[in-house]
Amino acid sequence: MEQQTTIKAETPKELAPDQLRWTCPTEIFPFTTTAEIVACSEVIGQARALRALQLGLEVKSSGYNIFVTGLVGTGRTSTIKQILESLRGDERVPDDHLFVYNFKDPDQPCHLRLPAGQGRRLKKQMEGLISTLKERLPQIFESDAYQQRKKEIVEEIRQQEKDLIKQFEQKVNEKNFALIQVQMGPLTRPGVFPIVQGNPTPLNQVEALVDKGEFPRERFELMQKEHDALTEELQNIHKKLRALEQQLQSSVEDLESRTAKPYAAGLIQEIKETFRNERLHEYLDEVLENIVKGLDRFGESSAGQAPQMVPIQGMMLPQPRDPFIDFQVNLVVDNAEARRPPVVVENHPSYRNLFGTIERVFEHAGAWATDFTHIKAGALLRANGGYLVINALDALLELGVWPALKRTLRTRFLEIQNLDGFSVLGASAMKPEPIPIDLKVVMIGDERLYHLLTNFEEDFSKIFKVKADFDSVTDRDDETLHKYACFVKKIGEEEHLLPFDRSGVATVVEAAVRHAGRQRKISTQFSKVADVVREASYWAAREKQTVVSRPYVEQAIRERILRVNLIEEKIQELIEEGTLFIDTEGVALGQVNGLAVLSLGDYAFGKPSRITATVSMGRAGIINIEPRSTPSFRPSPAYPCDRISR
Repeated sequence: MEQQTTIKAETPKELAPDQLRWTCPTEIFPFTTTAEIVACSEVIGQARALRALQLGLEVKSSGYNIFVTGLVGTGRTSTIKQILESLRGDERVPDDHLFVYNFKDPDQPCHLRLPAGQGRRLKKQMEGLISTLKERLPQIFESDAYQQRKKEIVEEIRQQEKDLIKQFEQKVNEKNFALIQVQMGPLTRPGVFPIVQGNPTPLNQVEALVDKGEFPRERFELMQKEHDALTEELQNIHKKLRALEQQLQSSVEDLESRTAKPYAAGLIQEIKETFRNERLHEYLDEVLENIVKGLDRFGESSAGQAPQMVPIQGMMLPQPRDPFIDFQVNLVVDNAEARRPPVVVENHPSYRNLFGTIERVFEHAGAWATDFTHIKAGALLRANGGYLVINALDALLELGVWPALKRTLRTRFLEIQNLDGFSVLGASAMKPEPIPIDLKVVMIGDERLYHLLTNFEEDFSKIFKVKADFDSVTDRDDETLHKYACFVKKIGEEEHLLPFDRSGVATVVEAAVRHAGRQRKISTQFSKVADVVREASYWAAREKQTVVSRPYVEQAIRERILRVNLIEEKIQELIEEGTLFIDTEGVALGQVNGLAVLSLGDYAFGKPSRITATVSMGRAGIINIEPRSTPSFRPSPAYPCDRISR
């Protein structure tokens, strides 16, 4: 037989008035004022969140990014900064990131990464390379040795041309023909004319003489055949002359190349010896090849060259372009001054600010243009090798940010592109090479947003595997109270406030316990605690005090309540005037007084109401119990019934 146990309800114990509120004993603080203690340098009451943050930051595997939840004011952002600063001391400084011209495909600029500080050095050395070549190559080409060799090549080709023309002219003269320059529009070209009666005469005029009987037809037919043969031979000579001109140009270019290449190669070899990077060496080889191909750019006056012509609205207009832009280096991330991995807090996580952009410039000819030198880095690239902190709600509300962030963290490659679908300037064909990234992203949001993303965004749990939840309260013990005193000291140091004595600190602690809602807990919403500290210092300074004591902390709390409790005072006025009936004496059947807590966001207070219960008998007994809050109102000129919200 089972033994039945009866649980008896404990009799409610009456509490003494002093038990309704916890009072902090001042003797637990071993100081006279906070000027004697050291400012707080640790996080108070967030052991659970700290363990989660440490796990997420130290696990290097993919997807271990961190989503931070908790109430505003619990020190989430400041705590994250503090932890990141402490954890990143022994890590390597990330590399510099650069973009250079792609000689094979100009629309796909090449990405280079070099150890921190070397990007700036490469940029400077490339600028020095071009500056040196612009100065020295014209001098080399003007040297006596170069000019003499060039003169020999030109004279040799010109002599061959003269010999060809001389031999042909001799043959033409032997056949009683003459070589005459004929005007053809704006150009002149040589033509073969027969000599008739001592003068060069076109064939059509000779044919007219034949028709008149003034010239023998047999001789004309022979002359015509010889003319056709000579004309054909002249065309062949023209081909040979063009070939000789091409040979001359090729020989001169080859001479320029053989003259300039060793000098340019020596300069580039010096750059190669500075940097041990295979991909950079491949790029420098292409630079040397294109320098040799474009030696005309290094003439005495680059400004004297014809500007590049571009089609704009059906017209060809000049577009000035730096002839040496192909050899520039775009240093998008410079970590030369960094000593530790970066911590980037992006307060405005727009697409441009996070992922970078490709800027466009308006040329004087009326066209928008861009090139690899206009690629700009965003927060993700600046934080590469370190940590990025963003607000979750801000990132989700920004157009295009969340899909791009998911894709970047999932693939671990960053692509810098404009959000062209919504750009008034149109899409750009430029597609920079994707950049491998390795960083930790910390998103700060609230609990509701975290659960929405977990339930409705399938990729969220794959890329944010760590949740760090900041609690709004912690245990109230002597150690925590001492840390609170150190926190008061920290706020005072940072903002140059008055020191607090023990009674002032005790009052601050009492306010934090009251805000927690339980006597054994204390609030960790330090933004509100800091406000009390600031305002108490203000009231004490206003009274010409040098130390903040209990009365000034209590005044700060009262003044803060006074600023936000207008509705509470209006309800109290209704009760005192008798407009709102609240019976506090006697007994009434089916009626009790209740207290509803109204929260206005920055202030909460109790609103008394009368609660009544209506009971009726049905066929099967009691069928309904419906408590209702029914405040009673009395008409008043100041507060008529129709203006009172029931």
